[in-house]
Amino acid sequence: MFTADEIRLLQDPIPFSQYGDMHERALRYMRWRRDDAARQEPEIAPTVEMASDARLMRFLVAKAFDCPAAAEMYIGALRWRREAGIDELRAGLLAANAPFFTQGSSCLQALGVHARDDALMGVHPRTFTRPAPDGGHELLRDRHGNLLYIECPGLIVAAEVIALGAAEYTAAAHTSQELLQLILDELSRRAGRLVLVLRVVDMNEVRLVKLMQSRQEKEGERLVKEAGKPFADAYPTTTYKNFLINLPAAAGVAAPLIKAVVPARSAKKVVLLGSKFTEELHKEATPRMLPRMLGGELDDGEQWRRRKQK
Repeated sequence: MFTADEIRLLQDPIPFSQYGDMHERALRYMRWRRDDAARQEPEIAPTVEMASDARLMRFLVAKAFDCPAAAEMYIGALRWRREAGIDELRAGLLAANAPFFTQGSSCLQALGVHARDDALMGVHPRTFTRPAPDGGHELLRDRHGNLLYIECPGLIVAAEVIALGAAEYTAAAHTSQELLQLILDELSRRAGRLVLVLRVVDMNEVRLVKLMQSRQEKEGERLVKEAGKPFADAYPTTTYKNFLINLPAAAGVAAPLIKAVVPARSAKKVVLLGSKFTEELHKEATPRMLPRMLGGELDDGEQWRRRKQK
């Protein structure tokens, strides 16, 4: 549908208000494929957010504006959402956070809707909010308005993942990812452009050599990977940059680490840093939006409290 030169132009991020004829052509095709799929399979009819032009554009960008490929990816995501019960999770998240999603609030009221969601935050802690003065959870943002998301995969304890159970862990992981996408949808609506995620992944304590893993560690890792396997195709084009920090200095470890942590199409957005990462990170995020462990001003949160307790 597009020449190589046109695709290069389309891939330049611009505000929605500046979309031109080429963007409209691509979106018109995606809308037609979306509506045709819903007619043929009514059970996969998309939610308001999933049907939006902004969400369609994320699939187009992910497939470099190969419109038929983007449409197939999108329809596959609709089918997965149906099979995994994602729309039910969405409904609970929207209801629990109505002020943010419908009233313009700057804070979330809840980061989950079930006890298993709270359990996940204990098993697999991550930071993307800070406590708001009047209650709730204020989102962390980088200097460009993207969502700031911090995690420490080396602190995931296999025994705790297994104890939560595959079904409960998977459902909680799906809830967490759906909330992340809903936040991006709402922030994009307010900003009039695709808002993305600046992800900071602290690689401290990540086991690089897998040969000595116990059976329990292997099973816990398998459950984590299986739960997140559909996300790259179901929630595309969410990454602004991935900062992998506290990487070891040993040569040759970078490529395997990238493959383990990020989708292949996001690898070019990865910034690899050792223990001296604050200068580069602070170019993207101000100290007032970062925990002290990252050279910021905020409380370190649950994930680093766990490290201090080890």
